[in-house]
Amino acid sequence: MRAAVLYAPKDLRIEPVAAAPLGPGEVEVRIEAGGICGSDLHYYFDGGFGTVRLREPMILGHEIAGTVARVGTDVASIAPGQRVAVNPSRPCGACRYCAEGKQQHCLDMRFYGSAMRFPHVQGGFREVLVCDATQAVPVPATMSAAQAAFAEPFAVCLHAVNRAGPLLGKRVLVTGAGPIGALTVIAARRAGALEIVATDVADPKSVANLFAKTKEKFGRLDVLFNNAGTGAPGTINLEDLTFEQWQSVVNTNLTGPFLCTQEAFKIMKAQSPMGGRIINNGSISAHVPRPNSAPYTSTKHAITGLTRSASLDGRKYNIACGQIDIGNAASGMAANMNAGMPQANGSIAPEPTMDVQDVARSVIFMASLPLDSNVQFMTVMATKMPFIGRG
Repeated sequence: MRAAVLYAPKDLRIEPVAAAPLGPGEVEVRIEAGGICGSDLHYYFDGGFGTVRLREPMILGHEIAGTVARVGTDVASIAPGQRVAVNPSRPCGACRYCAEGKQQHCLDMRFYGSAMRFPHVQGGFREVLVCDATQAVPVPATMSAAQAAFAEPFAVCLHAVNRAGPLLGKRVLVTGAGPIGALTVIAARRAGALEIVATDVADPKSVANLFAKTKEKFGRLDVLFNNAGTGAPGTINLEDLTFEQWQSVVNTNLTGPFLCTQEAFKIMKAQSPMGGRIINNGSISAHVPRPNSAPYTSTKHAITGLTRSASLDGRKYNIACGQIDIGNAASGMAANMNAGMPQANGSIAPEPTMDVQDVARSVIFMASLPLDSNVQFMTVMATKMPFIGRG
C-alpha cells in the first residue's frame, strides 16, 4: 500500500509501505479522507514544533476516516463495510488512569503521526490502517468520509465549549477564525449561544467587525488588553527561518495589536465621556531575548514602540496606554520551563515560574486606575528566574 511519508522539512514522498498484520481485537480500515492539522503543517514546513523534532521518516496524519475492510478475532462491535471515524489516540491500557477508566489522561498515550516519542508513531495518511477496534468509531451511513474526518478536531472544540460552562443565551467571542475557530463557532451555536463573534487579529476586516459589534452591544469601550502572541520554533537558527515563519509572528504579535489599537482609538475618542485605557502585553524578551527567538523578540520590542506611540498620540483623546512585561508565568505555554529551557551559554536548565494569578492581579490593577493615572510599564516575573544579572 502507499502512504504519505515525511523524511525532512518539505520532503514528503508518496511511496509503498508494508501493511501491518491484522491481530485479535483489531480492525483494518480503508482510509478514504483525512484532514491536514496544524501539527502536520509544522512537521512539513519546520520538521516539528518546539522541542518535538522529526528524527526518522514518519507517516503524517491523524484526522482520518474510512470504511472497515476486515475485522480481527474477538471483534463483534464493528462489521466490514461500516464507515468509521478513527480516534488517533491509543492509550496504553496499563497505567493508573487507564485502570480508572480515564484513558484520556493515559500516561503512555500513543498518537498517530507524532514525533513526540522515538521511534515515532506512524500516522494515518495511508491507504490502509490497522487499529484497535475501540479506535474505530462508527458514524451514520449518511455521513461522508470527509465529514467523519472532522470528528477529531471537532471533539477538541466540543471539549472547549464544555469547559466554558453553560452557553445557553450567552454571547461568545472566538478569537482565531481558522478551522478550529470555525468549528468552535459551530459547537457554541449547538450549545445555544445567543450571539457569536469570531475574529482574527491579523485580518483588518475581522478586527473592525469585532470592535463594531462591541460598540453596537455595549455602546462604549473602556479597556483594551492586547494579548495575542506567538513565536517561531526555538530550535530553528535565525539564518534558517523562512519568511513565512517570520511573517506569521509579525502578523500576530505586532500587526494584530496595531489593528486593535486603531479601532480602539476610533471608539474611545468618539464616546462620551471621551477616553479609555489600552494595555499591551509585552515580554521581558523585549529586553533580554532567548536563543533563537528573533521573530518573537523583535515584535515584542516593537510592541514597546507601539505602547509609547499610543501613549503619546492618545493624550489628546484622554486615552492611557501602558505595557506589562511578563516573565515565566506558569501557564500552559510554560510547561517546558521546569524541565529545562535553552540558556545563552548553550546549556539547558530548568527555570523558576510564578503563579499566573499574579499576572491577572497586575493587569486588573493597571485597568482599575482612573484615566489621570497610568502604569506606563510594569514588569512582573518569577523572582529567581535568570533575568537580572548574567544568568
